[in-house]
Amino acid sequence: MVCEARGVPWTDRLPPWLERLAVVGVDADDSEDDRLDKAMLTLVAGLLAVMAFAWVAIYLAVGLPQSAAIPFVYQLAVVASLVGFARTKQFGVIRTVQLVLMLVLPFALQWSLGGFANGSAVAAWAGITPVLAYLFGARGGVWLLSFVLLLAGSAAVETTLAAHAPHIDSGVRSALWVMNLGGPSIAAFLAVSATGPAPLWRRSTASSRQNRTVLNSCCSTSSRPRSRVSSGTDAPRSPKASPT
Repeated sequence: MVCEARGVPWTDRLPPWLERLAVVGVDADDSEDDRLDKAMLTLVAGLLAVMAFAWVAIYLAVGLPQSAAIPFVYQLAVVASLVGFARTKQFGVIRTVQLVLMLVLPFALQWSLGGFANGSAVAAWAGITPVLAYLFGARGGVWLLSFVLLLAGSAAVETTLAAHAPHIDSGVRSALWVMNLGGPSIAAFLAVSATGPAPLWRRSTASSRQNRTVLNSCCSTSSRPRSRVSSGTDAPRSPKASPT
């Protein structure tokens, strides 16, 4: 019987420049699960930071530098956190920082633009935070609850924000509606595509390890020569002396 060989890590199948980014925070002593979480976080944060250039350019072009500063701050925060991550390898800190940024900044940007309507629902980007938190290993529901609370709070102050909304051309708003509704789905798709079969690998890890344990046990059992173990009751008895 041939036992299963250990597979090649999924990051080895990425393009070289993406692989270098994926392993920026990986430590030599990390488990496969830790390597997966770290790689997915750095890849997704890098992807979102690159996509943010479009929003920075648009808001600058329509004369809203304060709103443009919010996605720009996110870009700077991603660069700074990845530099720190490469030095410290502390995953818990960067995961919390990145998830807070992904959750709060889209709402802050929408508030600066005057609410849902004038801001073209840019807070929809925060909706992928609970999903990303799950992929990054944060299994609690705190991120989903936080998103719901921010969403409800934004709805509560919509009228107040709309009264002080800056002017944005209707054509620009329409384009931003398309970007803000389609962008999160595109970003999620690209993130999963970049990581390949990683989520499936994560779900099947426990079962694969259990199967390998059973398989190895079977291999060792089948190759072990059987030996007869005699008990006290099976030991040969010496004949009793006959009475004279």
